[in-house]
Amino acid sequence: MNNYDERDDFWDVSRLVPKKKSSLGSFATSAKIGDVVIDAPSSSLEKDDRRLDFSDYRRDSANGGERSYIPASSRLIKRVTVKPSVDRFDFYGTFRKAALIYYEYKCQRSEFVPFYSYKPQYTQMTDEQKRYYFYWRDEVRSGRYHKTDYSYLYLYVYEILNLPEKIPPDQGLIMLARLWREYRRELPKIDQSFALWMQDYCLVYELDFPFEEIGEFIFDIINASAFKEFYLSPSLKGVSAASAMIAYLSDYDWRRGKYAGGDNADTYRLHLEGAMSRIFSLITESDALYGTESALISRTAFQGSLCTHSVKCILDIEYYPISGSTGLRAAVTAAVRYTENKLRACIGVKSRISVGNLPDEYKRIIDEYFEGEFARLRRERERANAPEYEKLYISEETDISFENALEIERASWNMTARLVEGIEEYEDTETPIAKTDGAAHRADEQTNTVNTEPKDTAGRYGLSEFDVSYIAAIADGRIVDARNIAASLGESEDTVAERINNAFADNFGDVILEISDSGYVIIEDYYEEIIEWIR
Repeated sequence: MNNYDERDDFWDVSRLVPKKKSSLGSFATSAKIGDVVIDAPSSSLEKDDRRLDFSDYRRDSANGGERSYIPASSRLIKRVTVKPSVDRFDFYGTFRKAALIYYEYKCQRSEFVPFYSYKPQYTQMTDEQKRYYFYWRDEVRSGRYHKTDYSYLYLYVYEILNLPEKIPPDQGLIMLARLWREYRRELPKIDQSFALWMQDYCLVYELDFPFEEIGEFIFDIINASAFKEFYLSPSLKGVSAASAMIAYLSDYDWRRGKYAGGDNADTYRLHLEGAMSRIFSLITESDALYGTESALISRTAFQGSLCTHSVKCILDIEYYPISGSTGLRAAVTAAVRYTENKLRACIGVKSRISVGNLPDEYKRIIDEYFEGEFARLRRERERANAPEYEKLYISEETDISFENALEIERASWNMTARLVEGIEEYEDTETPIAKTDGAAHRADEQTNTVNTEPKDTAGRYGLSEFDVSYIAAIADGRIVDARNIAASLGESEDTVAERINNAFADNFGDVILEISDSGYVIIEDYYEEIIEWIR
């Protein structure tokens, strides 16, 4: 007798529970995944199966896998200790097994298919997503970087982190650096994770960080990193080092300035980092930047990544913190602001930002940088805009050589002596009528100019060649060379400048030199005329 009543279905809980989706199945060894055409690995599944137990894999068997070392390339990191993870469970062990099987897989060209997962794994991908991933990964291995998204990118990063026996760490590090460099603009959120994971990758495997690959965005790396001392390395040179130190020590972010973007962006970065690199050379040479007391941080490596038990470890890092003293930060911040004011003046912006307490030495260094750099750029613009016939009269630029200058002076005196000797012989053989007043004047002048420069032409206003060289150096923005010229004469710079100004006041009608914060400069209204006078 059938006692079934449809009303009884109300109590059938199984009818209310959603049906489970069918599993994607185990990892097949076929040359196809769905309709994905794949070059399968040459090894058989049976051989792979025997190799899939990596629970005892360690980088070092001594002391239970613990090891310590002293980084040779870092001045700030005193010692690194790498210890195996204390976790007893391997939550992502199956990922590593799958990664080993899929490592050699490739796919023919495929169109991009979006893929999102918080912790991407192969089992979460559809056939179309797998098809695109294997194609994209093969292209990246060949140095071709096609469109991707966060999940594809992180899946590949997880392969690099978890397969050190397949991807040697020194090669894996370069692969990570290039992924970071190529995709950070398209996927800006990767800065935070890559700054941490690449740092740990270097510390775990005792590798030097590839600054040549990522130096152009070191400013952003410093801002993204929690352990900034790792990236403040002696390996950083020039503007990259300056960019890193600005990011660490300046409270003012010049990139957010009103005039720092657009067409001015490249100029701002070039000259701000160029000027500040000289400041940091001064700071690092004095050792004022480095502390004497070490600090210790301990944390799990590769935090936030999909990291299997076989490569998971603890890092104990003993390091010297960079000085972040209020005085040093205030001085660097003021230097950055002062440099931006210089840049604003160069592009014709009248508004200025407040500077604060800028050390005199920093101010002198920045002034000298801009005087030399922009005087050179101004001369280049003048040459480019000059008529063609005028370019023929522009002398070749050479550095001042005091040895050559003295040799020219000696040769000039030798020639003067020969000419005077010839005049005297001529005067002895000629009749008194031939000895004109002009000749007598020349003889008297030669007698009265012992140990001084002759007045070669009226156009020199009685100034010596050294005086003219001093004016030329000032006009070219070579302030240091001008000071050296004055020193070579055994005179103070004020004395030389006063003599030049007096000569021009008598013959030109006005003085041409004025004092600035960094030294004497040509009065701007007379600059073009002085350039012509020198020529």
